[in-house]
Amino acid sequence: MAGRTRSTVGPAAPSYSTAFIKARKALDQAARLERSGDLVGAIRCCREGIASVADAEDVEGLQLRIRLRMQCETATRLHREAQRSRQSM
Repeated sequence: MAGRTRSTVGPAAPSYSTAFIKARKALDQAARLERSGDLVGAIRCCREGIASVADAEDVEGLQLRIRLRMQCETATRLHREAQRSRQSM
């Protein structure tokens, strides 16, 4: 038994499920959309990504969900600020 390697199965193992990959792509797409000025599209991508990993229990899935929420909050704040500046003109 001394020669056995540690298993990577369990809550700390990276999750590469379809939902995880979809959420990763959503985060990347949201960042691109935000940089290009499409804040509504960025918010939509973040929400879709969050929904993809809503049931994640592993560390990497939870971290991804947090990053998606932060990205969504940033895009939402920028969108609101843009709307306010348009209304004040």
